[in-house]
Amino acid sequence: MTIKTALATAQGLEGGRTGALAAQQASSALGAARPAFGLVFAAREFALGEVLAGMEQVLGSIPLWAVATRCPLMNDTETPRSVTVALAAGSEIKARPFWLPDYAGAGKTAAQELSQAMMTEAQVVQAALLAMDGFQGNPLLLAPAFEGLPITAAGCLVDGDLQAGRTVQGVGARSCGAGGLAGLLFGGSVRMGAGWGHGWKDTGVHLKITRIRERWITSLEDDTPADVYSRWLGREPREWSYPPLNELVRLYPLGSLGEKPWLRAPLHVEVDGSFRLNVPITEGGDACLMVGDPTACLEALRTAARSARQQLGDARPFLAIALVDAGWRMLLELQPQILPHVLAEELGDVPLVGGATLGQMIRLPNTPYEVQNQQALVILLGESVR
Repeated sequence: MTIKTALATAQGLEGGRTGALAAQQASSALGAARPAFGLVFAAREFALGEVLAGMEQVLGSIPLWAVATRCPLMNDTETPRSVTVALAAGSEIKARPFWLPDYAGAGKTAAQELSQAMMTEAQVVQAALLAMDGFQGNPLLLAPAFEGLPITAAGCLVDGDLQAGRTVQGVGARSCGAGGLAGLLFGGSVRMGAGWGHGWKDTGVHLKITRIRERWITSLEDDTPADVYSRWLGREPREWSYPPLNELVRLYPLGSLGEKPWLRAPLHVEVDGSFRLNVPITEGGDACLMVGDPTACLEALRTAARSARQQLGDARPFLAIALVDAGWRMLLELQPQILPHVLAEELGDVPLVGGATLGQMIRLPNTPYEVQNQQALVILLGESVR
């Protein structure tokens, strides 16, 4: 049976009803076919658990991989205050949910639990879609989970409430919450291809990372990060600790475009002038002050989509997922629909869902596991050709 996909988006005031409406519309589009899994992107204004509970009343017990985001995406349009769902049906689909509620506090044991879940049926698990808390936890500690496994994995650090420092993700109404790791493990006829890229460029300003405290950069060049950014980008140092600059700082990440490129975007600036991160950085290292180039970003998005298609090989794509850093939406604020339009041009008639994220991860067979900020990650789910 060829895999069939149905998408729907709904707007409303209450999460449960809005989720149920989106689920009903997508289910109706599938007709008599029973969905094997669903992907859910819900606006941050809704309680994600309520959204999933409403969907389960319509869909019954199926794996529902779900994340909160600031503006869900479906095909060529972003819709604020909405719930978007993609359902896939096919007798050859194998989709198994994975939920680790204490990912943020688990440390290295998180990798062990994820590895055990993937190895339980190692002969049929070919791909993993992951969503990790975007504020808490150390995503780099998951790297050992993939050692020795020929599995393609991709996913995100979830978007959330910057003031509360809280993100929500899950795989069902009872397996949902802050601090967790939500995964969907694919087997059967499902294959995955993934590609990413960015459009941030080196300004020529090189800085020494002189002090780190857990997830915070407390000193650059032996001064507070806010003071350093004030000298190079303007405004008074204290202004960087308050809106709008304490969030717009994401437009100016630190990074390196050398042999092993990396990007780290601050979540926000604290009152003491330090930068909070969600992907660790090394104390004593050198970093470049980066700035975004809209033209380069759009070309990187096209390249990411093409790379995902190439990674998919001969499999027929049935669903695309776009996980684009929140910084891109800030950079392209005057062109709010340009991202989905570019993706639609590259992907053609492949159904597309997605949303903004606070970080992206990718692991392709025979390549290292990586977590970055400021990427546009494009994932293609495909059906193997037999």
